[in-house]
Amino acid sequence: MKLLAVVICLSWIGSIWGRACYECDQTDAACSDPFKEDNSLKNNCSNTATYCIKTAGEFQGIKAVTRACDDAGTCAQQGSGCLTVDFGGITATQCCCNTDYCNGAGPVRLMSALATASMGFAAMLIAM
Repeated sequence: MKLLAVVICLSWIGSIWGRACYECDQTDAACSDPFKEDNSLKNNCSNTATYCIKTAGEFQGIKAVTRACDDAGTCAQQGSGCLTVDFGGITATQCCCNTDYCNGAGPVRLMSALATASMGFAAMLIAM
């Protein structure tokens, strides 16, 4: 039970301090996929941002990627994970995650990390 209390407290601390995410857009070549971690793109988000967000889109063969803190609260509605939409010939995938610098990962790596974290948490609860 004490372990659960520690985990909850640590998650609150992250919420108080805010998230740390990569921030860049299509004007920065380092932002594109495949992404190579770059310290110059690291940013400490405001304390209201609890998620990092990555949006990748394509229109008429032109690709664009943005990575940012989710200050707007878009991910709070969606939760962690990826959502792909297609409208008017534009395909966009938006991925939300809630660990520091997680928006540097591709969708497969991101979903794998989320699944691993969920299984670990479930195992801790069962072990109690």
